[in-house]
Amino acid sequence: MTLDFFNDLLNVDARKDQQKEVIKDDNKNINTTQQLRLFDIAKFEEELFINSSKSNQEQQQYSTSINAYDLMGCIRAALFKYFKIPVESFANKWLPVLMRSSIGRAIHSFIQDNTKQFTETEVYVKVPSLHFSGRVDAIINNNVLVEIKSCTYSDYKTIINSKRPRVKDFYQTIIYKYFLENYCDEIQEYCKSHKLKYGNAPKLNNYNFSNIQYIYIAHDIVSADSSSLSEALNTVKEIKKHLNSRHNKFFFITSLAINSQNDVVKDALLHVIDRIKEFNSFIESNKIPPLDHKYVNKKDCYFCIYNKVCKDY
Repeated sequence: MTLDFFNDLLNVDARKDQQKEVIKDDNKNINTTQQLRLFDIAKFEEELFINSSKSNQEQQQYSTSINAYDLMGCIRAALFKYFKIPVESFANKWLPVLMRSSIGRAIHSFIQDNTKQFTETEVYVKVPSLHFSGRVDAIINNNVLVEIKSCTYSDYKTIINSKRPRVKDFYQTIIYKYFLENYCDEIQEYCKSHKLKYGNAPKLNNYNFSNIQYIYIAHDIVSADSSSLSEALNTVKEIKKHLNSRHNKFFFITSLAINSQNDVVKDALLHVIDRIKEFNSFIESNKIPPLDHKYVNKKDCYFCIYNKVCKDY
């Protein structure tokens, strides 16, 4: 078999517009002819753009609260979302994020569906008085809060070497800890009076999380930190070697736990409480904070869907 053979095969794509294929319709027992059409990645990108815009717009339209990532992100972006400020386009600027989101949801389900170690999963955390909603991935008894996260191998390498969660993941769990420990009655009341579409009501009336556990799953080798595919593959090889993967078939899964009684967590709780207070003060005054507000994060501007309208407020 020669290289010319493969070139001939590849040339089929160039001639696809002139080719026809015959399809037999079993129901009508007739033959119909239509133009050969192959999957087009450029067309898929256009479709993804449209779907991304539609999905994000629907989320903003029906949302009546913010989530943990909103709270820990730029306060102006969170309030633009809450006040339903219109934008030119709701589509994600980096469309592969949609694929990663789908992979992440599948990973969550895979972990949750294949273990009996969790006593609760997908715990709904809705606090209407503070305009917050979210879902805790899992809880063990009343004292361990579990967060499942998918990540790139680049992030994964940093996590296993530092033995620390990513900063945004850390603060997300601190927010859940705060609300479940201090607003469980309100959460329970909301869950009882509303039919939940997603998630489950907390099983207990009170929680005291002495530990927070993070389960990280490396889902791909695509990362902005890698300048080439070979560099990304080398990252995976280093991780396998570090974890002695010959005896660890699940080298792409790791977990770490932190004691939530330490000073770092206590300081983080104070920071979270202050952010919640600031956010709700602007809701009550029906205002957008100034650009020099302490919780404005200009590092997020590039990917923010509100970056073009932000200057007008």
